[in-house]
Amino acid sequence: MMLLPANYEIPEGPLEVFYEFGITATSDWDNPIKQLQDILCKRYNFDDRRIMRGTVTKKVVKKGKGYLQFSIRGMK
Repeated sequence: MMLLPANYEIPEGPLEVFYEFGITATSDWDNPIKQLQDILCKRYNFDDRRIMRGTVTKKVVKKGKGYLQFSIRGMK
C-alpha cells in the first residue's frame, strides 16, 4: 500500500477502473483484482461500491517481473 502514489485524486460519483497486471502465464487474470481494489479503497478512502465499470488486462511476464498499473476515473 505504501508504494502507491500518495496524492492520487479520486473523483466524486460513479467510477470506472482500469487495471493492468503483469503476471505469469499460469496465473488467473482475475486473482489480483479484489486484493488490489481493497488496497486502493483503503489507501484513497473510497468505497468500491462506487465502481460501475472495470477493464482488466493481463500481460504475461516472466516470474519475478510482475507489475501492476491502475487508473480510476469518473464515469461520463
